[in-house]
Amino acid sequence: MTDDGRRTTEDGTRRRVGGLLAALVLSLLAGCGDCAGGSAEDAGAGGGDGGVTADASSDAGVTGDAARGDSSEPHGDQVVFSAAFATIPVLVADHANVTRRGAPVSGGIPLARGVLQPAEVAGMVLADSDGYRVLSFQQPVVLGRWADGSVKWLLLDFRADVPAGGQASFTLGMATADTSADPAITITDDADSFTVDTGLLKAVISKQRFSLFDQAWVDLDGDGQYAAEELVVDAPGEMFIDLDDSPPGSSDTGVYDYPAEDFFGMEGGNWLRDSQATSSTRYLASAGDYDISLFRQGRSHAVLKLEGWHRDTGSSRQFAKYTLYLHFYARRSDVRLTHTWIMTGDPEQNFIRRMAVELPLAGEAAALFYAAGGAFETEGTPLVLDPDHPPYVPLEPGPSQVHSGQLATDEPLSLLSVGPDKYYHNLPLEFEAPVEYTLLQGGVAVVSGEAAAGWLDVSDGQRGIAAGVRDFWREHPKELRFADGRLTAFIWPDGGDKALDLRRRYPELRGSVDQGFGTAARREFVAPGSAVGIAKTTDLFFQLHAGDHAAAQVDDSFRSFQDPLLPFISAEHNVATGVYGSLVPYDPVNYTKLENFLDYMMARIIRSQREYEWYGMLDYGDYLPEFGKQTWELDIPDNPDVFSNWGYAGWLQENYRFGQFAFAQYLRSGRHHYFRAADVWLRHTRDVDCVYWDAPDDGPRPQDAEGSSPRVGGGHRHDQQHWGAYMTGYGIPTIAVVHHYFLTGEGRDLDAMRANADWILNAGTYYENYSEYSVLYMAEALDDAALMAQALAHNETPQSAFGRATYDSGMGLMLHDVHTGGDTVVREKLRAWADLDESSAGYLRAYLEAQEQTGTYSARIQADLDAAFPADSVTARYFDEWAPRIPSDFRDVFSADIMPDGPFVWPLRLLEDTQFNGPGGMGYDLGRHSNQMALMWAMPLVGADL
Repeated sequence: MTDDGRRTTEDGTRRRVGGLLAALVLSLLAGCGDCAGGSAEDAGAGGGDGGVTADASSDAGVTGDAARGDSSEPHGDQVVFSAAFATIPVLVADHANVTRRGAPVSGGIPLARGVLQPAEVAGMVLADSDGYRVLSFQQPVVLGRWADGSVKWLLLDFRADVPAGGQASFTLGMATADTSADPAITITDDADSFTVDTGLLKAVISKQRFSLFDQAWVDLDGDGQYAAEELVVDAPGEMFIDLDDSPPGSSDTGVYDYPAEDFFGMEGGNWLRDSQATSSTRYLASAGDYDISLFRQGRSHAVLKLEGWHRDTGSSRQFAKYTLYLHFYARRSDVRLTHTWIMTGDPEQNFIRRMAVELPLAGEAAALFYAAGGAFETEGTPLVLDPDHPPYVPLEPGPSQVHSGQLATDEPLSLLSVGPDKYYHNLPLEFEAPVEYTLLQGGVAVVSGEAAAGWLDVSDGQRGIAAGVRDFWREHPKELRFADGRLTAFIWPDGGDKALDLRRRYPELRGSVDQGFGTAARREFVAPGSAVGIAKTTDLFFQLHAGDHAAAQVDDSFRSFQDPLLPFISAEHNVATGVYGSLVPYDPVNYTKLENFLDYMMARIIRSQREYEWYGMLDYGDYLPEFGKQTWELDIPDNPDVFSNWGYAGWLQENYRFGQFAFAQYLRSGRHHYFRAADVWLRHTRDVDCVYWDAPDDGPRPQDAEGSSPRVGGGHRHDQQHWGAYMTGYGIPTIAVVHHYFLTGEGRDLDAMRANADWILNAGTYYENYSEYSVLYMAEALDDAALMAQALAHNETPQSAFGRATYDSGMGLMLHDVHTGGDTVVREKLRAWADLDESSAGYLRAYLEAQEQTGTYSARIQADLDAAFPADSVTARYFDEWAPRIPSDFRDVFSADIMPDGPFVWPLRLLEDTQFNGPGGMGYDLGRHSNQMALMWAMPLVGADL
């Protein structure tokens, strides 16, 4: 469930500077750790092209007071900043209730045009709150540039000590070179392998074949050497996928058949099916094509990129292309694995039975010790929002309930979370199925519970390995297992006897345009969709350590990995840089109505995921927008107490662009739960909803793209299956994926952008591809001037379809106008899009008016605002029927983390009326209200609140 819990504020205010919100709405699972004793912890960002080559160094070169207070971090001299560059305050906050010691901090910050030139980046330094140089600060990576070449987005990497629920402050600026040195990551590039040394962990990674690690050591005694007895991994690791040799029943089993007679039934089957196979075939990464490269190298954070295929050694067939980013952190013994696999086979024939990454534990101990992270969220203080309704109970993160004991060397151990069947449609609104976990020792359940943290540690008392999966229970089914001397992280579990079924639930088209919605049963009148080419990214955690789990503080390290530390400047700084155009910082005092409205809209999607249990490996991060569609999409009686039925009224899949606005709202508010929500959302829409392989080797090529046009890089239209409908341009998170890259530097974002941009410009001629100008923003992140010129030359005609076009090409044009500083050609194209007779284009008019201040759009902007905020007297309309069906904590006010001052200052029923009866394609469903989030661009033009 979403960690929608307690609120901690900075300086006693609700300011927009990082907001220490420990009330994390949407799966804020935790985030910090302790380096002492070989503990490990992850930071949450990937690479960037290029970087700094780290050199060998040690604590011997440290000058200044390196042991001030209780800091675990060595420090350099007192910094004297150059007056030529205005210093920038950097805040780092813990949102996971973990005391962080030497924890990685990684993330992007925006800079205004002309403030910093790329050649000046090498002179940047970071000072702590006492003014001492932070030696772990590595040369930043330039993620994005303004059109004039100056730095627009800068990726920061360093380590920090942060108290649980608190923050640490730093200062970024320019200073002279320092001779002191901090232990750094060294990478040795040999003919057959890379050897990575973090100062605590040494790992050998093969260049010849996948092994994860050939060998790995941990400096158990802290002497700076890696002795034979400090070997923790003594043989190559492995990664594999098992395919069932027969299907899990019929693809349309269960159509109109839900096991409760008083409901009308739903789309049959689900992707989480009972395996009916008696055998399976294993595909090994070690046997498949393989490539490894250095993606980024720095003194504090280094990333290797592994790419390849899984191969069946019997038939030599390759299946499921993969990418694996390995993140290493200086003076730490944990590794973050960002694992992405792509469905390359025929969904009618390929059913995944197991998928896993594993490492062996060295040694021959007579007995082993284990620990597992169970439930980690507790109920906070109930909030009485309305005396006539039950209170809202927030969740507070960690520490985890730890299950521990002894284990015979030949005894298997497993932490398993399978979760409920993935039925959502035509279910009662109050339906809630918990995600349980079980710890099995020797095949016997020894403990069970709900919502496990999701880590497992095994040690012999001298050395050990821990493994974990980020969002373990929310991304179910998942399993962690130790057996036969190997610790395995299952992305798809062995336990539970489940198969991943990616078939389309009903292969035929149901109706045609001429027959109308009532007969067609779905708003899809063209070729059906296919799961060929969908991807899924999972973050894995491996920690090699000394001693047992308690000494290594595995729980702290893993919960830190769940929610890694990000640098944040301030809302005022972020909006002043102008990277998103003319915005104002979060200001509920002067813009009470507008801010409440935006908070409500953001919270609606975030909180719905928790209330309705939209979890599971392929569903987590998405949103079911509509209810009660039986009568207009299907010729059956209306049932107002269930989720929608077939086809069109399915997953939102970035339609109406929630991801774009959630990242922007995070930057202008500092509310971490907005970032967490947007991060989870983007990871889903970027991978599961898009296509990264064209045709299977064992079946027909899907026809969800036009004719013979390529499929790679396209996105699927929304449907009750994420891949159920044809491919369109608006199915791609074109803007959100760039926002995410600039904030995190993740390499997976770049991989997706290259495919998406190519499809939009060169292949995507199919229905509803209104995305050409969004490529301008992707080209900026890819640093590809030729791609930018190609996109601008397309001369796309302004067009609108319920706001979708506006939020692809329109947003791309606006952000390119920002990028160029108002280039004449770009500005003229933007005016054409702003003139669309579409209320959801209002933000474009607001942006232009704020830039030009000519009054050209003033009347239309006022009309847009009037449409968004009708008179406060609400008539009995459609929403009256819906309001009682919304959970009570939605109908009243939100918890203190979202509404810190209590109830809305204007009628909440007006919000519901606006949502359900909004104008201009905003509609009454729970997805189209995302369009209204664009009101934030109108704020600079509103002198006082409405």
